[in-house]
Amino acid sequence: MRLKNLFSNHIFQTLMVALPGLISSFLVGIFIVQILGPTGKGVLGLISFNIELLVLILGLSLGSAITYFISNKKIKPEKVLSISAFLLASALVVALVAYFTIDAFGYSLIVYSPEFLGPTVVLYFFLTFFFQVFKLMAIAFLQGYQKIKWINVNTLIIALVNFMAITPLFLYLFTNDQLQQTEHFTLVIQLLILSNVITISPLIYFVLRTIRKENLRIVRFSIKDDFKPMIRFALIGHLSNVINFFNYRIDIWFISYFFFEAFDLLSFYLIAVTLSQIIWQIPTAINLVYFPRLCENPSISTTIKITRLNTLLTSICIIIGLILAPILIPELYGAEFEASVLPFQLLLIGIFFGSLSKTMASFIFAKGRVTVNLIGTIVGLLVTLILDYLLIPKFGIVGASWATNVTYFSIFLVCLGYMWRVAKKEGIGIRVFTLMIPGLLGRNDK
Repeated sequence: MRLKNLFSNHIFQTLMVALPGLISSFLVGIFIVQILGPTGKGVLGLISFNIELLVLILGLSLGSAITYFISNKKIKPEKVLSISAFLLASALVVALVAYFTIDAFGYSLIVYSPEFLGPTVVLYFFLTFFFQVFKLMAIAFLQGYQKIKWINVNTLIIALVNFMAITPLFLYLFTNDQLQQTEHFTLVIQLLILSNVITISPLIYFVLRTIRKENLRIVRFSIKDDFKPMIRFALIGHLSNVINFFNYRIDIWFISYFFFEAFDLLSFYLIAVTLSQIIWQIPTAINLVYFPRLCENPSISTTIKITRLNTLLTSICIIIGLILAPILIPELYGAEFEASVLPFQLLLIGIFFGSLSKTMASFIFAKGRVTVNLIGTIVGLLVTLILDYLLIPKFGIVGASWATNVTYFSIFLVCLGYMWRVAKKEGIGIRVFTLMIPGLLGRNDK
C-alpha cells in the first residue's frame, strides 16, 4: 500500500513541479514574440525546428532504451553509460560534418534567410543541439534510477533561469525601441545561449552524483552483446519517433513551401502549435514517473487508471484554453496574433487524443510491441502528407490545423486498438474505453 501511495504522490509532485515550467514557458514565449515580432518569431521557430529534427535523428531516441536497460539491468548500467557517452560525442561530430558539407553547396542547415544567419546563431544552434541530446540522455539515465526528485529540481531551475534571463531584456527593449529587428534577434539568441549553459549545469551535477553513488565508470563494451542489443531496441522506437516528428512538424515545411518567406504566417501558426502543445507537459510529467515502473511490470489496469487521470487534467486545460484564447492571445501577443486564435482552438481537439496516445504508447513500448507505435505513426504520416497537401494551399493554417487533428486521432485509434486486444485477453476489454472518462488516482491505484 505504501509503495502504491508513493507512486501516486510522485505523479502529483511531478505535475506540480511542471506547473512553474508551464508558466515560465508561456511568459517567456510572450516576451520573445513581443521582442522579435511575427517575422523574428517565425525565423526563431524555423531554427528551433531544425534543431529538433537534428536532435531527433542523431539522438537515436536513445532515452527510452537508456531508461529501459537501467531499470531492468539487462545490460550493465556502466556499459549503458559508456554507450551513451560514445553516441553523444558521435552525434556532435556528425552534426558538424553535416553543417560544413551542406554549407559548401551554398545551403544552410540552420535557416535559409541570410539576414538572420551569423556566428552567434551558429554557436546557438550547435550548443543547443549538444545540450538537448545530453539532456535527453541524462534525464533518461536519472529516470532509470528513479531519481524523480532530481529531475523535478532541474525542471524548476530551468523555469526560473529562463524567466530571469529573458525578463530584463524584455523590459529594456520595451523602453528602448532604437534597435533594429536583427539586433533584437541577436540579443535574444545571446540570452538563450546563456540560459542553456546555466540550466545544463545542475543536470551535469546530478548525473555525476548518480555515477559516483552507483560506482559507475566508463568501460569497454561489447559490440555484439551490449551495443547491438541496445541500438536494436532503440531503432524501431526511433523510427517511430522520427515519423511522429514529421506528423507533428511537417506542416511547418508545407506552410513554408506554399507561402514562401511568409514568416509572419508561420509565426501565427507556431504560436497556436506551441500553446496547444503545452498541454502535453501533463502526459510527459505522468510518464516520467509511470514509464520506469511500467518497464518492470507492464499493467493494462494501471495504464487505464493513469490515462484517465491524464484525461481529467488535459480536459480541464482544454476547456480553459477554448474559453480564454480569443481574449488572451491578442491581448498578450498583439492584435495581429488574433490570426492564431482559431488554429489554436482547432488544435486542442487533436491535442486531446494525442495526449491520451502518449500514456498508451508508454504501455505499448514497455510491452516490447514498439512496432504497434510504428504502425500508428506511419498511418499518421500518410494522413498528414495527404491532408497537408490538400488543405494547406487552400485553407492555410486553418487547413494545417484540421490535418493535424485527423493525424492525432488516427494514431490514437491504432493505440486504442492494441490496448483493447490486450485488455480483452485479460477479461477487461470493455474497461479500455473508460480511459476517455476523466478520473483520479485512488489510494489503491498503482
